[in-house]
Amino acid sequence: YDSVKNWYNMKQRMQMSNITGFPRCKGKNLREFSDWFCSHVRRVRELVAKNPSHSLVEIDIEDPGAGDRLSDIFGVDARCWGHANINSKIHPDLEKSNKVPWFIKDGRTFGKG
Repeated sequence: YDSVKNWYNMKQRMQMSNITGFPRCKGKNLREFSDWFCSHVRRVRELVAKNPSHSLVEIDIEDPGAGDRLSDIFGVDARCWGHANINSKIHPDLEKSNKVPWFIKDGRTFGKG
């Protein structure tokens, strides 16, 4: 919730969008947003369960091992995972200079731009 609330006007854009199960102007506080988020996760899991041709991959993005897990699952270099566009207001402990490569292939690192 804090990331959405503090990322420019993301919360307001979500409130004004047509998102399934997220009525306009809802999500004004942690409780409303959490209720929607939990029902959204349940809805996606149910949809995948009803459609065996679909696969669902759930990753805890706060887990320090998320990069390794993504690498194991998708064959992506683990160094591609990390913190980028850090909001120092809610993550003052993280370095703003912590750059995450845009793409790594055959050991070569590519950045945006």
